[in-house]
Amino acid sequence: MQGGAFAAIVDTTDGHVTKLPFTVPLAYFDPSCNTRTHTAAFTAFRDVNDPALTKTRVMTIDTAGKSLGKAALNGEITSAVPVEEGAVAARGHNLVHIDRAGKVKGLATGDSVPFDIRPAQDGTIAFVDRKDTRTAQAKVWSAHGGPALVAFGKLGDLDLMPGEAGRVFLTGHPQGAPNIQGTGVTRINAPADTDISTQGRLAVEPVLTPGVRAGLAHIKGAGKGFTRNEPAPQDTRPTPETAAGDQPVTVTSTATVTGEKVTQSVADTTAPSGKNPSPALPTAGGSAGEVRRSDQRLAAHQQVRPVGPVVPPEDRGRAPVRERSRAHDGRHEPVAV
Repeated sequence: MQGGAFAAIVDTTDGHVTKLPFTVPLAYFDPSCNTRTHTAAFTAFRDVNDPALTKTRVMTIDTAGKSLGKAALNGEITSAVPVEEGAVAARGHNLVHIDRAGKVKGLATGDSVPFDIRPAQDGTIAFVDRKDTRTAQAKVWSAHGGPALVAFGKLGDLDLMPGEAGRVFLTGHPQGAPNIQGTGVTRINAPADTDISTQGRLAVEPVLTPGVRAGLAHIKGAGKGFTRNEPAPQDTRPTPETAAGDQPVTVTSTATVTGEKVTQSVADTTAPSGKNPSPALPTAGGSAGEVRRSDQRLAAHQQVRPVGPVVPPEDRGRAPVRERSRAHDGRHEPVAV
């Protein structure tokens, strides 16, 4: 949570990678993007084990990796999403606006900590919160008054996902008829644990790279295949280190209108810039070559998690991504801001 991951901007049209000179936390909400402003927000924490000392940094960047603002705040800020004049985030049960100087303004209050915060059209902010330990609520705040309830359902089975140009998609299984008219939220037929394409046409299942699959297979088989009286048989299965990095990745998705399954094999088209060491890596105590080799070994254990919605072939662009270690589950999918 205090900055254990590398970050980069990936241009999905040509595979060019711009690695960013700072690290980011392995939080479920970080980073985030705004498909209208084409910006991303990265949140980082310090001293999270002591609430009296906890500090939060929210950094906004554009698709070229240029910093547009950095706000440092006391306390814990979560689910920060960039907007035109700063970011919208959760502070306790409150939905707040943070300008680029770090000034915080309250917008609305939820029943619990807001998450899945999605800037929509016309200044509307959609988000999810909890009503109790079992119920999730999708709400919309329309720049005045309190938030309006759009839908509710079982916790973990209701999501708000971003689309292109400020579109917001309601996924999962809401109970009853959602009240989405005039809210900017579109209901689509997709499970809550899938990523949604920019136009809402595809629901993409979690994707794992060959190296991550090999690691998970070894974890699943740990301690099996031998007894106290017999040595363990030689394991010839691929490991994260030996799994070929150029193996294609299988992406499975479902058409949200027809329900048809779509399977694609995606080859690694990462440009040479994606193989270079992260500028956030320390260089003290070793040569540039040693750092580069270390970074390449680390890359064999990593996968990429998308920030924005999945991009169909007709709509490619740039996207910030976060590289995560193989100790964490993740996905490798094309994305766009």
